[in-house]
Amino acid sequence: MFNIATGWLGWPPSEAWDTPVVEIVMAWDSKRQFLIDTNPFGGGGDKDKLDRKAVAKEARMGFRVAAMSRKKD
Repeated sequence: MFNIATGWLGWPPSEAWDTPVVEIVMAWDSKRQFLIDTNPFGGGGDKDKLDRKAVAKEARMGFRVAAMSRKKD
């Protein structure tokens, strides 16, 4: 949570340490939604959302590529 608060949200470390986890998550979700809604290239509507199967398929492909590109000892 510290990484999200200081990195994504840009909060100073003292504020990140004193903020409850729930508030950090809520602030991060709001910032993420703001970035989606204000993206000038689209992507903010429901029509652009990928369904769970498509996301899972993309993740599996990424993991396969990563596993195949690892150095073998």
